[in-house]
Amino acid sequence: MKYNTIKSVVLVLALFSLTPAYAFLGIGEPPLAISTRDDCLMGPGKVLIIVNTSDKPIHNVTVAAENFELHQTLKLIVVAVTLGPHETVEVGWAEVKWRFQYGEQVNVCAYGYFSDIRRYIPK
Repeated sequence: MKYNTIKSVVLVLALFSLTPAYAFLGIGEPPLAISTRDDCLMGPGKVLIIVNTSDKPIHNVTVAAENFELHQTLKLIVVAVTLGPHETVEVGWAEVKWRFQYGEQVNVCAYGYFSDIRRYIPK
């Protein structure tokens, strides 16, 4: 009995050592689709729409923005602790007290992914 347990542990460790690290973590950009809509609540401005396009949850989805014209920066803010498969989160004034404007750069990142998604707010 003890021999089979040791044999099983050795087999599991061998499989883990052969599996590359990127198989456990995401690589590149997180699988998120980013779009915008007009802000109906606060007037001029946009609301970000972030959709998890994968079949797995994504953790600690964060947003940062920069308005180069006004020299203003929205620091990194967590907008979803866990975004479930194919779930959507909307981010606007009500959530982060920021009006996304045409031309602003928005960065969206998530835990376990090495790159963030960079987009510019369209007209």
